Amino acid sequence: MVEKKYFFIINPIAGNGRGLAAWKKIRNTLQEQNISYIHKYTFPDQKSNQEMILNSLDPNQIIVVLGGDGTINEILNILIDCHLKNPISYIACGSGNDFARAISLPSNPLKAWEYIHHQATIKNICVGKVKINDIERYFLNNVGIGFDARIVYSANHSKLKMLLNKIHLGALVYASFFLKALIIQKFFPTLFKNDGTSVQKYKETFLCTITNHPFFGGGVKLVPEASVFNQSIDAIILEKSTKLGFLINFLRTILPLKNPSNSKNWHHQYGKEFKITINSHQPIHIDGEASIIDLDTVSFDTITFPFLA
Repeated sequence: MVEKKYFFIINPIAGNGRGLAAWKKIRNTLQEQNISYIHKYTFPDQKSNQEMILNSLDPNQIIVVLGGDGTINEILNILIDCHLKNPISYIACGSGNDFARAISLPSNPLKAWEYIHHQATIKNICVGKVKINDIERYFLNNVGIGFDARIVYSANHSKLKMLLNKIHLGALVYASFFLKALIIQKFFPTLFKNDGTSVQKYKETFLCTITNHPFFGGGVKLVPEASVFNQSIDAIILEKSTKLGFLINFLRTILPLKNPSNSKNWHHQYGKEFKITINSHQPIHIDGEASIIDLDTVSFDTITFPFLA
């Protein structure tokens, strides 16, 4: 049997220090078992992280990322941009940790490591690609435009996120900004093209989420049938109703209640390529990294990448 060689990339501030705490425990296990590894800590900027990977990574190493969904998103984008195909895996230490749920990794860092080392196999998984105003990014979880992006943007710019992470309740930060986003977010028109053929107009969109797996917002099941092991992505569009009506439809979407597809305001699309024309100033997030910008046409596509899962 060929000995596995690991390259650990640790975000020491992920989850308000949970990344560093998890690494100390895993490092002790590695040393006790004489497992071959090197480790590096992330930098605050992507350029420095890219240089670190290019200068340190061996083609035969398996990358294991300790951090949040934002950390693994950044490392994945660096690997793809640099045409590197090292298999990658993930030990979740962030706030939401939705990707770990999507590939059924244990939430306990030591158990996750034991699974990765002893049971996981290399699989090609679906990775989403989004093009926004001539900038391309890859995503593992989801891209949100409108309501859910408004929640993420507010959470990322609040002190509450750090506080909840300290007491290991980081996933609750998104729920805490739900009502604020419900009040602030405005409706906007979208033109949705699926796989270059089917075209739908949604005159008053409130939420538009393109997802690679079932989960968003720290464990909420948005599209139960979605999977990273299928080479397709799913889109959920919720249109205008009263605020109460939207709330009911949204709860139908995320809770095991009556199927929301019976509502005329709820729409589900799936495919390999989407093109969404928006032409307005909207919040958008990519795997939890949010901004508010002018959006014209946002394009989506898929690729595959090797994961140890």
